[in-house]
Amino acid sequence: MYLEKRHINESTVLDCFGKFEDQDHDLFMRTLEAVYAEGCRYVVVNLTSVYQLSDNIIGLLKFTHEYFTTSEGQLALVSPLSSVRRDLDQAEITSTIPTYLAVYDALHRRNAVVDDSALTPEPLPTRRPFGIPPKSQEDREISKHPTRVTEQELVGVGDQGQ
Repeated sequence: MYLEKRHINESTVLDCFGKFEDQDHDLFMRTLEAVYAEGCRYVVVNLTSVYQLSDNIIGLLKFTHEYFTTSEGQLALVSPLSSVRRDLDQAEITSTIPTYLAVYDALHRRNAVVDDSALTPEPLPTRRPFGIPPKSQEDREISKHPTRVTEQELVGVGDQGQ
């Protein structure tokens, strides 16, 4: 992974590029320690250009967040790639670390945290037109077996009661 540091206002953005693997652990920690030593207390880890995270790096992100929050700092993530976002969601990182879709949001619109529950695909409720009730299980089973009905059966074979 390639890592680039930039300062914007009183925040630091760490732009990460490539594949974030176990061998990048030391570089990432040294960079964070340097940022903290500089006095920066709001760090945005930009994972926009990262296409894969190893499992150990996910643990490292959790540790980093705990470190910054216990020392009166804040850590935020930016991750619009679906593969990385899925890894973060599965590890439940997005429920503890603020995660944004853009660096701008992380820096200037901190209330724009992504609500991942809105991103999960759920089946949309379907409505039947004109107030037609939904088919019951019995109706579905009956409709699987076509029946042959003659016109006389539909209309009625004369008045049988006469």
